[in-house]
Amino acid sequence: MLAIFLLSAQETLPETPGVSDQVMAVLGHLVSYGVLATLVYLALPGDRGSRRAWRLVAAIAASTLYGVTDEFHQSFVPGRHASVFDVGVDATVAVLAALVIWAVEERGGRWRL
Repeated sequence: MLAIFLLSAQETLPETPGVSDQVMAVLGHLVSYGVLATLVYLALPGDRGSRRAWRLVAAIAASTLYGVTDEFHQSFVPGRHASVFDVGVDATVAVLAALVIWAVEERGGRWRL
């Protein structure tokens, strides 16, 4: 969350040659909110299968809520603006991360850090 906050506090983000700013923004959201949803899931109590549905929903909700607060924060940063599209990307990525977690655990995969 700190990394997301610090990046969203920047007036401009570094440019990547050959890649549009919009594509980089979406990729940034994919990585950051996918990782956030996964870490929230892993931080919640319970083991594989135990209260999994609750943990997945909580990870999606927490990541999406943080996306909303991040966009609110950006609305105060010069050169940046809040975007409903970005919140939609954040929520979608959180759902996709939850589906990946569910699929891995259904196949007997274990999460280790």
